[in-house]
Amino acid sequence: MSRKSPFRNAVEKIAVPWATQHGFARASAYVFTRPSGIPDVLEVIELQKSVKRPFRTFTINLGLFHPQFTTTPPPAPDAVASVKCARRIRVGWVMPKSFWSRVLVWLRYGNGWHFWQVFPGDFWWSYRDSEASLTASLSHALSQVERYGLPWFGQFSSLRSTDELFDRSPFAAH
Repeated sequence: MSRKSPFRNAVEKIAVPWATQHGFARASAYVFTRPSGIPDVLEVIELQKSVKRPFRTFTINLGLFHPQFTTTPPPAPDAVASVKCARRIRVGWVMPKSFWSRVLVWLRYGNGWHFWQVFPGDFWWSYRDSEASLTASLSHALSQVERYGLPWFGQFSSLRSTDELFDRSPFAAH
């Protein structure tokens, strides 16, 4: 019997119900997808854990996936990941740009060594050994996806074709 990591347990307990509530289906352990308003395009949310130690951190990647607009098509539908999306962004880039707003989020959820997170851009949530810390960080991250990430997807809802959504030039060989 394999034992799940605390992060995986938190995903099961918090992220899966959140994703389901917002119309996303689980594609793999940390990836959720739902159809967009454009035919054959998937909206992708991926929770990415840091591989650096000793800090426990994660971020959330957003992407729009279409099999004709990727340089490395996934071998199976459950292998969709944000890195395979032609249009992608990390949620930190769509969060508020206000310095003081970012400072408050960084003080509560950021890693003390990553002071650069107080400036607009990437954001990695940290968590401690406790389930409460992980629950708070993951819940806050998903609230940021709800407030800023889902509207990022929404800005493309008026588009009706992949040609409007994606720049075809990097994928001309396909």
